[in-house]
Amino acid sequence: ISDNVAAYRANFPAHNEGLHWMSTTANQTVGSEVLRRDAIFYSLCGVLAATALLFRWAALPFQSHDIQDFLLPWFDYIGTHGRFAALSDNFYNYTPPYIYMMTAVSYLDGLVDRVSLIKSISILFDGVAAFLVYRIVLLLRRDRRAAALSALLFLNLPTLILNGALWGQCDIIFTGFLLAFVYYLIRNCPFQAMLMYAIALSLKVQAIFLAPYFIYLLLAGVMPFTAVILPPLIYGLLILPAALAGRSWISLLTVYAGQTGFMHSLSAHAPNIYVLFQDFLSPTQRSAATYAALALAALASLAVLATHFRRRPPLPPLFIIVSAILWLGLEPSLLPRMH
Repeated sequence: ISDNVAAYRANFPAHNEGLHWMSTTANQTVGSEVLRRDAIFYSLCGVLAATALLFRWAALPFQSHDIQDFLLPWFDYIGTHGRFAALSDNFYNYTPPYIYMMTAVSYLDGLVDRVSLIKSISILFDGVAAFLVYRIVLLLRRDRRAAALSALLFLNLPTLILNGALWGQCDIIFTGFLLAFVYYLIRNCPFQAMLMYAIALSLKVQAIFLAPYFIYLLLAGVMPFTAVILPPLIYGLLILPAALAGRSWISLLTVYAGQTGFMHSLSAHAPNIYVLFQDFLSPTQRSAATYAALALAALASLAVLATHFRRRPPLPPLFIIVSAILWLGLEPSLLPRMH
């Protein structure tokens, strides 16, 4: 089929648009036929499952600076201050939901080493996120084997393994809820999608990168304007246990405001354009450049946002996925003080 398409494309260039669909469909058909061969499919799944587990097992003993300087002291503080009672104190710079999870696994302290317990939270959400990848691909392809293979490939992503199993970071948790946000958008369930986004935003401020996309969804009528109440409402509910334990509402409501002062460089080793020239700037110039970078990010975001309105609802699944990826790549590439 591919040879015939190539020959036809050369002789009849005007028909290339239709042939693009034909060649894509042919490639998908060939891929599906390969996946239907049990020996190939189960061998691939077995290898990918084994490597996903092996890499995580090998990474467990490693202690990053974040684990040594932040996560282990937090874990020890929880254990020595009465677990739930420890939530009354401001000993961490994350929002409380992650500390609730750390408190839950702390009951296994002594049975499992502490570093593994901390990393187990992220590894658990690796699995949750992989399941969401499975469900998204299943919506697009209606092929369980393709969906299963996609989920296993996802579990082998180097960034996923390095972030959670090696460094002990928890970015997969809020990212998992962003995947759920995309999943429910594809299913045309705006309330559930907004609920997932509100939870993601309550876990880590980086979910704000999707805010322009959310604005488009509101203005395009994909989501009702009443959805704007969900982020503050969900955040309030998620910090409530810490408030009941005794921590002040002011400190809980200003967690993200406190994080803005954590980094002062234009780029804290983030791969954006500012890393190229920030070392040549004086402190005064760096402060001015920060405001200029914010203005650049705002203007670029508005320009990209304007292009979205060429697409009216109902939104195709591929548009939903690619738009989300676009915003998650664009914003940290332009915003200053990215870590």
